[in-house]
Amino acid sequence: MRLATVFALVLIALSAQSLHADLIGTSVSGSLYYTYTGPAPAYGTVVSYNLYDPSSYSNAVPSIYGNYAGPNNITIGSATEFGYEDTSLLIITSDFTDSALTITETCQWAYGCGVFGDLFTFTDPAFTNLTLLSDPSNFIESYSLIGDTMTIRADSPTLYLTSRILYGTDTAVFSIDPTPSVPEPGSLVLLSTGVLATLGFARCKKSRKKTQG
Repeated sequence: MRLATVFALVLIALSAQSLHADLIGTSVSGSLYYTYTGPAPAYGTVVSYNLYDPSSYSNAVPSIYGNYAGPNNITIGSATEFGYEDTSLLIITSDFTDSALTITETCQWAYGCGVFGDLFTFTDPAFTNLTLLSDPSNFIESYSLIGDTMTIRADSPTLYLTSRILYGTDTAVFSIDPTPSVPEPGSLVLLSTGVLATLGFARCKKSRKKTQG
């Protein structure tokens, strides 16, 4: 009975490990483009280089951001993964955690910053689901996750007081369901070996008791 209990507990622990999901340590690639916010048919047309690519604009990506060396294959961790600063007046960041993404747009100029429509894209094989949790300023226009690539558009006319001018800070938070991690084959073999050794030891001990009795 005790052996069965031990074995069941091991299986439960193994199942919990296989269901655990976490973005930390995975690699993400990203882009940020300005898009035209005028009337159709030009609406949504890309009108900039990748703002998250430091080679596109000189000194626009400070070294504090993960995309300082480039916008691709950035390891998700404690630092902010993506950032863009327009002469330190307009700052746009995208920060990943273990299961969330926070997009922040900040204007540090009292007179406001001119903002185009923003088009964000991020790719990570660990992405499986995307949900908007918080958007107090209502500046997220649309979002989607197709395969392992998420696309987010930010351009709500209600955000701007006059002609697409941003004042202060706007923040949106998304929930991301990462792909469940699977135990490495080596871990499975080691665990199985340990369980079998435990069962064998217990049977041997039980057999000795019967012999002595």
